[in-house]
Amino acid sequence: MKYRVSGFTFQALIFLMYLTAGQVHAQPTVGEEYRVKAGFIFNFAKFVEWSEEAFEDKNSPILLCVFPPDIFNKILFTQNIGTREILIKPYQNDEDVKCCHILFLGVSDKDFVQEKLNIVKDMKNILTVGESEDFTQMGGIIGFATEKERVNLLAEKRRLTFDINLDASDRAGLKLRSQLLSTARKVEGSQ
Repeated sequence: MKYRVSGFTFQALIFLMYLTAGQVHAQPTVGEEYRVKAGFIFNFAKFVEWSEEAFEDKNSPILLCVFPPDIFNKILFTQNIGTREILIKPYQNDEDVKCCHILFLGVSDKDFVQEKLNIVKDMKNILTVGESEDFTQMGGIIGFATEKERVNLLAEKRRLTFDINLDASDRAGLKLRSQLLSTARKVEGSQ
């Protein structure tokens, strides 16, 4: 005997599974979009100046802390900026941010994102990057945004871009180079 489950019932079951699994955060799937975002983050790091006390020495790696912890697992991220390698560190708990140079919050849950931004807002040398709506207005430094462009009457294409909050970068003690500022969709604050 075959059983049919309606679409609504199936969605309700999936939702209940998420609720019973613990906290619910909108977690994106790793795919082409995150390969592109990884490339953007690498390029962001090339155009950010951290203070000298951010690193032990000139060969110390740039630590990229990511939440959800496995968001970049399937993406090879073996890049260097000068003598510094970029290493991915999964964000497991709030203590992890103390050693981060870049914190990427790949979730859209605004309450969660605001909580994490509040933790790092008084810390120096942490470049915060996120994808939730209004990320820069919440105190993040670089927020991804997607613009839609009309290709023709029937089709649109999406283009990934980003906004910058200069006041947040000042609070973090980071200097963003003009090459980064000139490619942003929107720059808020002054540096």
